[in-house]
Amino acid sequence: LANGTQVRVYSESKGWAKIKANGKEGYVSTKYLSATKPGTLTKTAVTIKTTTKYVNVSTGSLNMRKSGSDSASIV
Repeated sequence: LANGTQVRVYSESKGWAKIKANGKEGYVSTKYLSATKPGTLTKTAVTIKTTTKYVNVSTGSLNMRKSGSDSASIV
């Protein structure tokens, strides 16, 4: 998944988020998700429970996996 990709988060557990992106479902590490789109400015800091997050990686892309494990196969 490219930086800035919008994903729908269904659940988060043990550092992994179950997501849907580009019509596929899988899991990504929550440390690479952000509630705001990278590069956008926010005027106020508001805490909102959200189901939409954005991929936030500094280089390369993020692999979406079949389960919440580093060793799971890539979707």
